[in-house]
Amino acid sequence: MYVISVLPFASLALAGVGQWLFDRLATFRLRGLPLGKPAACVAAVVLLSVVGTQWVVKNSDALTDQSNDPYYTALQYVEQNLDPDVPILVDDSYRNPLADAGWNSDGSNSQDLWIGVSRGLLVTCLLILVV
Repeated sequence: MYVISVLPFASLALAGVGQWLFDRLATFRLRGLPLGKPAACVAAVVLLSVVGTQWVVKNSDALTDQSNDPYYTALQYVEQNLDPDVPILVDDSYRNPLADAGWNSDGSNSQDLWIGVSRGLLVTCLLILVV
């Protein structure tokens, strides 16, 4: 079963449990004084501030991460150092950008044949070319 299909129901269950806890805390009394609602509000603010600060850090990391830099570096290397008339072996994800850069990708000519391979093999081939 995929986790994504359970997420809406899990969020509803979590909201229900949170509402139940908030209601129980709101009815709390200490020596006859109704301290529940202020305590519940303070607990909610503290919880949101603790969780919110973690979300801010993780979101900023996710928005500033340059995870595609090796991909663009490999494309730049191929475009600058290899002759477009020589057949090369590339991953499927590199096919369209190289075709946009002028490489033939129709596969009709044996000299212009593209073969999709795994990224591990592509990195190995690039390392062999570099070394």
